[in-house]
Amino acid sequence: MGVTQFTDCSPIFIVGSGRSGTTLLQLMINSHPDIFICGEIHYFDQILTIKKRLPSIEKIDDLQTFFLLVRKTYGSQFLVGVDAVLDQVKRRMICDNARTYQMFYKCMLEEGAVAKGARRYGEKTPENIRYIDHLIDIFPHAKIIHIIRDPRAVVASLRKVDWSGPSIAINTIKWKLDVLQSQEISKRFRSYYELRYEDLVADPKKQLTMICRFIGEEFNAKMLEYYKTADRYIKNEECKKGTFVPVTTDNVERWRQELSMSQVYIIQKLTGKLMEKFCYEQKVVSWYSKIISPFVLVLELLKYVKYKTKDIHMRRSTNTGIIWGESETLYKMLFKAIFKLRG
Repeated sequence: MGVTQFTDCSPIFIVGSGRSGTTLLQLMINSHPDIFICGEIHYFDQILTIKKRLPSIEKIDDLQTFFLLVRKTYGSQFLVGVDAVLDQVKRRMICDNARTYQMFYKCMLEEGAVAKGARRYGEKTPENIRYIDHLIDIFPHAKIIHIIRDPRAVVASLRKVDWSGPSIAINTIKWKLDVLQSQEISKRFRSYYELRYEDLVADPKKQLTMICRFIGEEFNAKMLEYYKTADRYIKNEECKKGTFVPVTTDNVERWRQELSMSQVYIIQKLTGKLMEKFCYEQKVVSWYSKIISPFVLVLELLKYVKYKTKDIHMRRSTNTGIIWGESETLYKMLFKAIFKLRG
């Protein structure tokens, strides 16, 4: 199977805040025999960071350097079979005079689909919710699927992973700005589909059938057996081991045991109208929890400062040359969100 069959392909991109169920949805759609959904390439934040060092990859020497740097991106260590795919992409690009960063992105997805024997491809990088306009410039016929989860569950889950800071407030604001971004996108871009994580785990067959209708495919029962092949697409990520078992609703309400009432109040205060929009019922909080919430908020912000200081020190002291990616876009969006905190 070659790559010419992808000429009229309508790629599928899964986006959303981290810990919202993007991996679960990726594995479900990936279990469709005709579709390949690649893991997180982080094209816009990590791959394009290389472009700042290496503006052009038209020359063969620069292309060789580029592929060495790609293997140093933080996200590459989590892509199953990445070395074989990169080798194939490199061979293709050497034989093509029009070598660009966008070509690399397309080739990565195409070669992954070829390896699986799929006729259609896509990718799951949650943070792409922040780069949809750029994504559409590269893939004009893209289908965007945005999965949304209760912010209290997202924030509670983020506290348990090492790649996210522990601050309740900062992670809540990140959730909010991602969702606000999606609402702007939905007004401008037709090929956009939105679903809730809670609905997906409650009735996966119904939700997957609706998604298949959106992307123009027939529902396949193998999509419900995603956990049988999860190990083919996940490596080095302990936090995703929950996808190695059948779908469950056990995690939907777990935040109730993991967050204090003051923390719940802060999340609800920052995301109130959006929670209402997506039918997340707000928990009644005692007057005491409300009174101490400003002090809790200050402590949460101090946690974030401590985390960022430690994170920056760790990255500077690392001699492995890992390419982490840039945060300029996120900072701009956070600044924008400051004026909408009560939305």
